[in-house]
Amino acid sequence: MKTIRFLAVALMVLALGVTAALARNYLRERDDGRTEWRHSTGNAGNVVGRRSYTMRLADVSAEASERMVVPDAGTITQLRCILGAAITVADATVALAVGAANAFVNLTIATSGSATNDIDADTTLAQDVIAGDFLVLGSNGQSDTTAVETCTIVIDTDSTQ
Repeated sequence: MKTIRFLAVALMVLALGVTAALARNYLRERDDGRTEWRHSTGNAGNVVGRRSYTMRLADVSAEASERMVVPDAGTITQLRCILGAAITVADATVALAVGAANAFVNLTIATSGSATNDIDADTTLAQDVIAGDFLVLGSNGQSDTTAVETCTIVIDTDSTQ
């Protein structure tokens, strides 16, 4: 009788383990940076990989641009920038474009009340990109005072790697 109970319990544990493996649970990063377990019920629930890339403008007060090649296809969902020093005279504009196209987002870096570590962001973007595209991050150079602007671009991809 003990052997039958042992076998029954062993089969139940094995069945639960297989069920859990087939449940397609995965860990996903939320918009606020925390993680949560998600459940996919098949092909309809693709695992989305969130990638963050950093670009740096040496001086947001100078008209300049930087470029980056997009490594994975996906959707740009956020642009977040942090100011390295207070700017003066006029607002600066930081723009992001795909290739030679017009900018799809413009962030205004306000001179009024600007300070080191001010963060400007747009978290409502939905710009599709393909692997091999290039991004152009630029400043209009309207402000004064040398200030580094470091920007993080968030791309949600279909890749799980």
